[in-house]
Amino acid sequence: MVNIEKVEEINLKNKEKKYDCIIINLNFIISELNDNKLISSNDIYFKSSTELTNKCCDLLRNGGLLFIYGLPKYLPIFGNFLNNNVFSGYYFLFKYWIAIEYSSKHFQNPLPNSHLGLLMYLKTKSVDSPTPFNLNTKTIRVPYTSCPSCGKLTKDWGGKKHLINPLGSALSDVWSYREIQIENANRIPFVIVKRIYDLLDTKKNKFLIVNQSSGNSISQDEKSIRIREKKDIETTYLGKKLNKVFEKDSITFMENLYNDYPGGIFDLVFADPPYNLDKSYIKYKDERSDYQYIEWCNKWLKSMSNVLKPGGALLVLNLPKWAISHSVFLSQFMHFQHWIVWDAMSTPAGKLMPAHYSLLYYTKPGGKPKSNFDKYKYIDSRKYCLRISCVKKRKLMGDDDKELLSDVWKDIHRIKHKKDRDQHPCQLPIKLMERIIKLFSDKGDIIYDPFGGTGTTAIAAKITGRNFIISDKDIYYVRVARNNLKNITTDMFGRNVYNRKSISKGRKNENVSKRLVETSYLDLCFKNKKVLSLEEVKTIDIKLYSLIKNYSGNFKKLKSICKRKLETNSLLK
Repeated sequence: MVNIEKVEEINLKNKEKKYDCIIINLNFIISELNDNKLISSNDIYFKSSTELTNKCCDLLRNGGLLFIYGLPKYLPIFGNFLNNNVFSGYYFLFKYWIAIEYSSKHFQNPLPNSHLGLLMYLKTKSVDSPTPFNLNTKTIRVPYTSCPSCGKLTKDWGGKKHLINPLGSALSDVWSYREIQIENANRIPFVIVKRIYDLLDTKKNKFLIVNQSSGNSISQDEKSIRIREKKDIETTYLGKKLNKVFEKDSITFMENLYNDYPGGIFDLVFADPPYNLDKSYIKYKDERSDYQYIEWCNKWLKSMSNVLKPGGALLVLNLPKWAISHSVFLSQFMHFQHWIVWDAMSTPAGKLMPAHYSLLYYTKPGGKPKSNFDKYKYIDSRKYCLRISCVKKRKLMGDDDKELLSDVWKDIHRIKHKKDRDQHPCQLPIKLMERIIKLFSDKGDIIYDPFGGTGTTAIAAKITGRNFIISDKDIYYVRVARNNLKNITTDMFGRNVYNRKSISKGRKNENVSKRLVETSYLDLCFKNKKVLSLEEVKTIDIKLYSLIKNYSGNFKKLKSICKRKLETNSLLK
């Protein structure tokens, strides 16, 4: 490797030239994953770290990339610093929170720690028209793996195997290096630096790796978080409000609850809010300015903390971009426990495939947090695929290897098929909510979800033996949630089970096979050594043209896949 310089912070003052990529390795010790210490703008560690970040920002060229490597509980502070400041006329635009997964070690936190973070920011003159940058994601890909039980690819392509890239799957924002023990990862490992270097696609790039000096460490004085003494409230005080779905604005609803129960009433609160992505909700408008969205989020986050019992768990799911702001805000009055990475399947978008959601886990000071990790600490090994037929067969044969559950969750996928979801743009799988509720609450506890949607949290609470209250401002979703709860029945063993009826959506032009259209089009393009337009197909193969006209898939996306496969084919020759 060439053009890579590595310096300690004390030697940075002699640097004058501009760099294409700078990696800042914050100083930390792995055992800090285990404590609840916070940092503020008054801490020596924060001041020294932001001074270092400032210097590195100046050394980066316009369009250059800045990476910051550190602990998940501290990185949001620096992300927030970059988001809200201008550096000599330049902005730093958030691109990715890259979750680095290592071999997990069980400290004393509720979950074994395997996640360290790598922030990626772009230096640009304008936020509205960012300076372009390139990543070599065409050839830097992740090799496919096969399930040792059924022999098929571990990732289920759902009948689209003919469209896969032979070089491997797209690189996502979750990088797994489970051959490295997390206790050995307080300095960014060489393999990660090598991947970043390879992604920049040219040896002309100038790299600088800056290790923060060991003299700058976290203050040993833990910031105290005080809450006024409040008497605990018994479950029976809620009366008829338990196990109900309310048509209410969540902030107003929680403010009223807080007035009635100032000591807190819930054992676990969970939120999966709108992500400000202009999704098609029925009543809620999912489009605000960044400032308006964060201000709105801060209101309901504070209200969630208010209605939580001391020691209770607060979990919020969002995109990493917004989770940075959530974490900075929550750390002012709650105890950080984990930045859980939910690595759900995704479709390609952007330079890296945005595969994960951030699940922030905080607890309220003043009580002992609950954890049932010992009951649920083993999950199926990820070497297996998740196909239901394979799972049933291998378990009957005794092929059932396990691995330790950590703070990186790869074994729960998003709902893939429309027939398995309600008319809601962001419906969560029940399996995800079951895991959250089982891990961080006990039977008989009270769970609250301020964005109840179609009732996933309520369903998971009921089938795991918890009480619940959920609210939503949209009467349509309230009605759907209430109807979904009616589908919970009791089995022969007395357990609550959810019997969802799959919704048949029907298919447009079912007599036209999507696979036939796709493979025929790809074959024709390969034969002509180019990506063919619809008009070009018409002049070459009128029958295929007719099929494409009735094609129920996205032809524009098919052309993009064809282009990628042609490029890949030339690389393999």
